Amino acid sequence: MADRRRSTTAQLLFIAWPPLCAIGCAGAAAPAQPPAAQPSPVAIVVAPLPVASAQPAVALPDECAELSNPDVVAKLDLSRHGVDARRQAGIRAAIGASAELQRMAASIDADLRTACSRILMDLGGSPPEGSTANPVCSAAAKAIGDFKAKAGGSFTLTIRPPSCSGSMQEMADCAGKCDLQPNQGLTEVRCEGGELSGECAGQCAGICALTVGSECNGACDGACDGTFTGSCSGTCNGKCDGKQSRGECLGKCEGRCEGTGSGACQGACRGQCRLGSAATCKGQCSGMCTVALKAPRCSGMIQPPGLPKECTAWCGARVVRLTECTLAQVKIKASGVADPTPAQRLIAALNAHLPLVLKISIGIKDRALRASFDAAEVTTRAHSTLAPGASSCVLTALQKGQDAANQIRESLNASVNVMASASASSR
Repeated sequence: MADRRRSTTAQLLFIAWPPLCAIGCAGAAAPAQPPAAQPSPVAIVVAPLPVASAQPAVALPDECAELSNPDVVAKLDLSRHGVDARRQAGIRAAIGASAELQRMAASIDADLRTACSRILMDLGGSPPEGSTANPVCSAAAKAIGDFKAKAGGSFTLTIRPPSCSGSMQEMADCAGKCDLQPNQGLTEVRCEGGELSGECAGQCAGICALTVGSECNGACDGACDGTFTGSCSGTCNGKCDGKQSRGECLGKCEGRCEGTGSGACQGACRGQCRLGSAATCKGQCSGMCTVALKAPRCSGMIQPPGLPKECTAWCGARVVRLTECTLAQVKIKASGVADPTPAQRLIAALNAHLPLVLKISIGIKDRALRASFDAAEVTTRAHSTLAPGASSCVLTALQKGQDAANQIRESLNASVNVMASASASSR
């Protein structure tokens, strides 16, 4: 069996779906998303990392600490912690899910605390010391409402949502390490409810997401560093509907768009490039690629059908923790304000720091919520099956997973509250 595991490959069957709808907030208008090319389902083969035939004990100074390290969980010999051999595989997977969830909770909390602290400080407040993100975000949401009340009038928030994707390779690698895996041969991993993307060494027909400014042989949705023709939601320096402009343009902009635009760009495009025909893509290609995609990623749910619940929870939490997102783009407009000073401060603060909040409240919320419920379920089940001889380290590790699940849900609620406060037209 061990020899078979060393040579195992994971067959990844990708099911491509239409792009996710643009997500707006209450009181906010989300711009329509460009249509994507509709590729046929693609099947490729990805090999997981080799798995050793034995599970050697890992000697660390703190035996409890090793149970919170997701990078060593797969190699742990839990007999040192009082777990009998027949239960080790299930308990190990549950501890892996717990360890991944703890790091995910810490990462989400750190991002939220950073964003909410900066919003609060830009609005003249001071974040509480030594606390989680939740009270900081509550204070930030209140400050947003207070500034809207001071300014008077109404506010409109427009959002171009973040684009997030998880690694198919991470799921394949993790599934290959889970001892409960019943099929030691091929494992099918699917991308469901989202788009498949990856590095295209050939020609890409569809959408090319550019991480840095690159030439776009199509329509640029984002910032254009060059001559631009199209709609511009920022400042148009050139002609707006045929007339000279150095400000906001509600029509067709010809010139340079400082902000977010959608149109032809003769220069470097920072954002998404909609390719009218097959072309080279110096970024992530979503659509058809003339050769097999490398490092495939999925913007929906990555599903490994047939895996036991413990493996799905463990590997799912890992993929979500390592999910990569582009930042959202926001535009806040104030109208009919009585005092422009607080309005300007609020708009500047939200333009600068709200995108990081939206990464959580829109980008990873559903993925993180699902991962938290799955991990909480398997850690609770594992806790109930432990024999009396299990060490306190194991009990603590499983409990930490449940605590992390609760913290993630609280953080997600906090991010949604800040987004709602920013979206409200007035206090």
